[in-house]
Amino acid sequence: MTAQKRQTRFRSHNILRGLLAISVTLVVAAGGSAQEAETVTAAPSLTALALKLILVLTVIVIMIYLTAWIARRRWRGHTPGTGIRILAHHYVGPRKMIQLLQVGQRGLLIGVTERNISALGELNAEELLQFTSQADQPAPAPGGFAGTLRAAFSRRDQDV
Repeated sequence: MTAQKRQTRFRSHNILRGLLAISVTLVVAAGGSAQEAETVTAAPSLTALALKLILVLTVIVIMIYLTAWIARRRWRGHTPGTGIRILAHHYVGPRKMIQLLQVGQRGLLIGVTERNISALGELNAEELLQFTSQADQPAPAPGGFAGTLRAAFSRRDQDV
């Protein structure tokens, strides 16, 4: 762990401790003010309401901080921009689809279901370039995804 990360973690823990100390103080102060207000009148005083409001906001800020901290820890290894792009997808049923992925210079055709991911075919760099150039056109190309899928399967059948 670098020194900068330790410093940031130390600061955030100090902030959290400070907010916790403030909220405990406010709870004690709000409790005393509320008891005094009950002896004088039945309605709570303005200071008691203000202290309760500050307490609730402090708790909400602490919850937001903790949620962000948990999210950072959970998705620490997730890095966007890994070099995998989804070029196209087509739903073939409920929770079932076919996707065309670009991984580097290769194109992969995969089937995705609720419980399984299967490789269906592969496109070489030339076919992938042809598909991406068709996808960049404003008007849909004739055949589109279905044509590319048919070509990939016919090429696979010829290879076998």
